[in-house]
Amino acid sequence: MGTNGGQQAEGSNPYLEKLKIDKFHLDREWEEQPIKFWEMAESFVEAQAIRDLAREKRDVVAAEVEQRIRTDPSRFGIDKPTESAIKVQVILHPDMKTMEEEYLQAVADSKLLEVAIQALEHRKRALENLTQLFLAGYYCRPYVPQQAKEQSEQAYHSKQVQGLESNARLRKRRKRDIMRQKL
Repeated sequence: MGTNGGQQAEGSNPYLEKLKIDKFHLDREWEEQPIKFWEMAESFVEAQAIRDLAREKRDVVAAEVEQRIRTDPSRFGIDKPTESAIKVQVILHPDMKTMEEEYLQAVADSKLLEVAIQALEHRKRALENLTQLFLAGYYCRPYVPQQAKEQSEQAYHSKQVQGLESNARLRKRRKRDIMRQKL
């Protein structure tokens, strides 16, 4: 099922991969969204069933332990079988501890899947927004009109010429070349 009995590697989440979006293949992402949601919802229902079964098992074990304690309280170290003394012994019984751990893990798995389903809803909204950006041309190459391109190139060229003309070393070199030509 979900978390391998609660033994997850640090930082890993088995549902994270289903939440990723490839913004350059939105068509495929939209096709996969309902399938991912269905798979997650199905896992959630299974997790709830496992949780409910774990709760029932825990309750049955609690009743069996309580019955054994009431039958022979001295075997469990109880001199006077009061309700609170029996309740404490039921809670402390090793079988109950095991069942409680299993139940709590099933609850955690169920809640994690519930959150994963909510995350898929957020994924759907993200897909909607990315689709709107795509339709608005957000991922297209920028369009620059030819006239603006020419103006930009001309301005860049004139700045280069102006920079070269203002360079003292190049002016000196030109004067020297002119003097050589006159000779």
